[in-house]
Amino acid sequence: MKNNSLSRAISCLLALCSVLFILTSCDARESPDSDAGLQIEFFSMYEEGEPHVDYFTEMARGFEEETGISVKLTFCGREVLSQVSDRIQSGNPPELVDQELSELIAAFFTGGADIVLPLGDLLYDNPGPEGQDRMIDIFNETFMDIYMVDGQNYFFPYELTTAGFSYDKTMFSYHGLKAPETWSEFIALNDALKTEGVPPLALDANINFYNAYYYVYLCLRILGTGSFMEAAEDKTGAAWDDPGYLEAAQLTYELSKSGRDFFQPGYTESSFPAAQANWALGNSGSIMCGTWIPQETWELVDDTWKFGCYSFPEVEGGVGKATEIEASLYGCSILKNSKNPDAAKEFLKYIARKENSQEYVTYTELISPRIDVAPPDMLADVRKMLASATGYFIPYDGVLGNQPEWLSSVFYPLDNKLIFGEITPDEFIKQIKQDSIDYWNSKR
Repeated sequence: MKNNSLSRAISCLLALCSVLFILTSCDARESPDSDAGLQIEFFSMYEEGEPHVDYFTEMARGFEEETGISVKLTFCGREVLSQVSDRIQSGNPPELVDQELSELIAAFFTGGADIVLPLGDLLYDNPGPEGQDRMIDIFNETFMDIYMVDGQNYFFPYELTTAGFSYDKTMFSYHGLKAPETWSEFIALNDALKTEGVPPLALDANINFYNAYYYVYLCLRILGTGSFMEAAEDKTGAAWDDPGYLEAAQLTYELSKSGRDFFQPGYTESSFPAAQANWALGNSGSIMCGTWIPQETWELVDDTWKFGCYSFPEVEGGVGKATEIEASLYGCSILKNSKNPDAAKEFLKYIARKENSQEYVTYTELISPRIDVAPPDMLADVRKMLASATGYFIPYDGVLGNQPEWLSSVFYPLDNKLIFGEITPDEFIKQIKQDSIDYWNSKR
């Protein structure tokens, strides 16, 4: 079972770090020398023990058999972006690097960096693997568009995730409960679970971006997509005066130990993966997480468990809808000044084939971004969420990619105090407004 959530949290910090780390022990798998003598390097975010390692190893083997081009796979774990930075500085970058696309934006485009190649030719000027008019036609183009930088696409996806509340349908059925659609129904559901002696919500509170789900989603449900980004980028702090931001803080605080106390006992001290493991053992109700959570916990659940997922509820009177969902893509960029970028594009074409995309689902139990490849059975509810979606947004409303330093230095510390019930909603708004003003003044 992969420890993907903690590793992804670590990668969020490392992707934003400007300090160069020395390239240390990565696990490199290199295909045998090919007759063609051509090789590409792929620095990957995964590490031994994760199913992605076996998948990409198999893809490299098949690609070399077919083309004669060898693929040197270097599994760096979540430090991948720091290790790639070292290679870039040495003037010898690998062809390919993978990560969540918001993190690639933060790493490669913050401060006007010009490090990766645009992939418009691959996506729009090449046919799809099965003869589609364009490669982009195998994906949901709306997902791809929201990750554009200055009107260009620099990324090629192999995985789609979204986020929602995962739960055990068997538990809910036993207690006569159903998935909520509105905030009032969500509160009623959690009150009912608490009455039955079940902690309603699970949270590993040492993961900043897990804590942040609640406030960010509430902003989007109350004020609409783009509202969290607007406040983050407001150098005057005036945006925080909108009462919607205070309402989002009030509803977040309501869940905390100083409010209705919906999280598991001791949640403020919980360290990943304790809370999600306890949830998988049937000791709490719902967990707000990405769609990797079933894959991470399926070995812990019993035979009666049936994975369910519901979208973050909409808030009555708010602008956002429960059918507006997060679209998070994981994929590759091709680094400028690498030796064989055209060969790297051929490898991306290869893994994008339908049969190979289906293999990704089989290996990882995760979702392919191809529109014609079905999610795994335990993500059936997520399939429904995607099919009924009326809008999409980037994780954390795009702030992770556009304003990563503000997110980590201003928002996370205050958001943690809010969801821990350590500051009131009014104190949160007052402090985040002032801290944002101070932050932007320091950038002048």
